[in-house]
Amino acid sequence: MIALLGLGFGLALGLSGCAENGKEEAIEPATPTTAARWEEYEGKIQRQLFELAVSESPEEYAKTQGLEAFWVVRVVLVLASPEAEVPEGFRVVVEERFGKEVEALVAVEDLLELAKHPDVAYIRSPVKPKPYGP
Repeated sequence: MIALLGLGFGLALGLSGCAENGKEEAIEPATPTTAARWEEYEGKIQRQLFELAVSESPEEYAKTQGLEAFWVVRVVLVLASPEAEVPEGFRVVVEERFGKEVEALVAVEDLLELAKHPDVAYIRSPVKPKPYGP
């Protein structure tokens, strides 16, 4: 399933024109982020997603946390206002939007920079539904 998500994400990015000046960019899997400190991101991104972004092995960390991630992760972007747009210049594939909340696939290595963007109020994992009853 994760391989299909990665393939779908790569295909969507390729079809959406992720090229600059007629040159195609190679999209590579996430690499560990340099010395990011939690204190700089607290209140902007869920701790679990911060840990994923700075992990030496994002895929392994995702498995231990029950996240759907390979080099992309499904998240909810809470935008600063209902009128705010998803920031450009990041590898983001929007799946659904309701008001200020946008469910999207985001490249793991883009999470921290996206969290710093003024149009993004918070980044969190989607809430997984639980069965009703005992």
